[in-house]
Amino acid sequence: MAKAKKSKTLAPKLVDEFKFSTSIRVLRPQFKPLAALKSLDVKRLKTGEHRIEVGFLHGGCCPKLVEAVIRNGKVIALEVAPCEGSERVESNEVKRLVRKVRARMKAPRKWTPIPVEQLVPRMLARQAKWGTGEGCFYICAFSWCLFCCWWNWPFFCWIETRAPSTDSI
Repeated sequence: MAKAKKSKTLAPKLVDEFKFSTSIRVLRPQFKPLAALKSLDVKRLKTGEHRIEVGFLHGGCCPKLVEAVIRNGKVIALEVAPCEGSERVESNEVKRLVRKVRARMKAPRKWTPIPVEQLVPRMLARQAKWGTGEGCFYICAFSWCLFCCWWNWPFFCWIETRAPSTDSI
C-alpha cells in the first residue's frame, strides 16, 4: 500500500512591513444589568460553584453577555461572551497596546474576588456612575476595534470589525 504524501503548508510571503501612525480611540461599552439581579438569592450562592448572568455590555458588534463566576460565596471572575465571528487575539503588539491603554486609564491589575453580597450593589453603582461594566473597553483605529477586559488579565481581547457607535456609548 502506498503512503499518502504529506501536504506541505505554504507560508505567506512577507511583501512589506512599515510603521504607520494613526489616531487611536478608546471607548467604554454601556453596561445594562439584568433586572433579575436585584432578586438574587445570595444565601444560595454562599456554598458551591455557580455561574450567573449579570447583564450585557452594549456597543460594537453585539450585546455581550456578562457572567459572574462564584465559588463559596466569592465572585472570583467576570466573563464576557464574544460576538459570533469575533477572533481572539494574543499577539505581542496587541499586548503592548493594551498595556498602554490600561496605564492611561489607570486600570487595576486584575479582578479581585469580592463577597457575593457586594456583586449587585457594585454592578448597579458602576452602571449608574459610568454607564459601563467593570473594566471593559474598545481600542479603535479606522473601522477595526479590539474589545478588551482587564478582569482576567493578562489577556482578554477580541477583534471586532464594526466600530462601536459613539452615539450609543
